[in-house]
Amino acid sequence: MVGGAQQLDIVVTFDPAAHSRSSLLRVAYALAERIVLDLREIDGSLAMVGTARGAENCDEIRDAIRIAAVDFALREEIEAKTFGLRDVIWRTAFAESTGPGR
Repeated sequence: MVGGAQQLDIVVTFDPAAHSRSSLLRVAYALAERIVLDLREIDGSLAMVGTARGAENCDEIRDAIRIAAVDFALREEIEAKTFGLRDVIWRTAFAESTGPGR
């Protein structure tokens, strides 16, 4: 008990082929107000291990972790696939802002 609040221990495992360490670290940061999460490797899987404070439902917190994990994994995938396009857009915009011959 911390300050009279109940602590709920939660473990959610992920396949490292589907979720990168960086995307799971982003999950921990995004949910920091609801749960303190650590990223660990357990038997070849990545695990988010945390302690939730308050009266939140463990299943709701697990669902929030899973939803955020999919969100951040998808963001990384989109970022990787559109990197070249974003680079071209930035170079074009920069070239247009400096004008010809500068």
